[in-house]
Amino acid sequence: MIPLIYLDSSAISKRYIKEKGTETIDAIFDASEIEKVKISFSIWNIGECVGVFDQYCRRKWITEEDFQEAIRKFLIEIHKLYKLKTLQLIPIDSNIIAQTIPLIVEYHMYQADVLQTISFKVAGADIFISADKKLVKIMKSLNEHSFNIETEENLIQKTIFE
Repeated sequence: MIPLIYLDSSAISKRYIKEKGTETIDAIFDASEIEKVKISFSIWNIGECVGVFDQYCRRKWITEEDFQEAIRKFLIEIHKLYKLKTLQLIPIDSNIIAQTIPLIVEYHMYQADVLQTISFKVAGADIFISADKKLVKIMKSLNEHSFNIETEENLIQKTIFE
């Protein structure tokens, strides 16, 4: 069975901006291209990733050229993986928004983070990956296969590729 891996924006962005965790996220995307894994994230993550790239550019952590290239590569790769059917995009609708409210109150989380939790559930994903410490902690209580891309690369590699 091919594992379905849900990625939040903090994990996805590492594919296009070199940071701690990039090597592992590259391995996941590369495995998706050859249909060894499937990737899932919500439509929300597309805009959120572009926002991350923009923030990096505004803070001068990347150049304007790097910013434009990150967006270009990201959109091309999304299109390619979607056509290969190794990318599952979760739409955000009123039903998903409504499901966030109890979790916001229970976990005291920002709605964008709760959207990841609900989208993971809707996707039926096996594995959740993020660099958001608070989100990963909450996800670990809901799903044992939840990992921090920055601190648990070895566990991710073992879980997915061994």
